[in-house]
Amino acid sequence: MRVLQFAFGKGSGARRHQPHNYPRHCVVYTGTHDNNTTIGWFKGDDLGSNTSDQRE
Repeated sequence: MRVLQFAFGKGSGARRHQPHNYPRHCVVYTGTHDNNTTIGWFKGDDLGSNTSDQRE
């Protein structure tokens, strides 16, 4: 299983998630329930920084 959003990170595991490195018959998700939505991630929205503001 691979997560497409992880392919664009700076961590050492990013290379593993880059599409040209996927093994044959691999399941790929754009993100997980722990990630921002794909459109939010693409636009650069940071859900973590505004969480407390939204609760008030």
